[in-house]
Amino acid sequence: MKKFVQHQKYDDVALINDIALIATKERLPLNNVVKRVILMKRPPQAQYAYVSGWGLDEKNRIQTALKHTNAQIQKLNVCRNMGYLPSGVFCAGPVTGLGAADQGDSGGALVIKEYIQIGLVSYKVEKYSLVAYTNVSMYIDWIHKNARNIVCAKG
Repeated sequence: MKKFVQHQKYDDVALINDIALIATKERLPLNNVVKRVILMKRPPQAQYAYVSGWGLDEKNRIQTALKHTNAQIQKLNVCRNMGYLPSGVFCAGPVTGLGAADQGDSGGALVIKEYIQIGLVSYKVEKYSLVAYTNVSMYIDWIHKNARNIVCAKG
């Protein structure tokens, strides 16, 4: 990692502004597996997305390879089952059962239509399989400003 910037108003107690950027020392090689995503202020509506991460699997084993799973994007009334839901957050995943991001997946991308990133894994409430995601579209301006700063800054 070359540089790192975390949202200046991140609060790990209130779970708000849960977003950060890193600049890598070397370029990531793009290929048929590693691809770019696009970010949009107004992404298309979707019912399903997929999430990726290196977190624990369904048997609580640490992963050495990137995994992914489908996630149903839930309506606000379902997300409220999680309790407090901060501004800038939505939820996805099954209400109960398997098939959700888990411990160790934080920061993983939630993607629709194979290349549009709409969320970042933020947190999960143990009682449910629902996962809270930082809504990337609400942070587009912050991302652009800070990406420019960490890529173009000297040092």
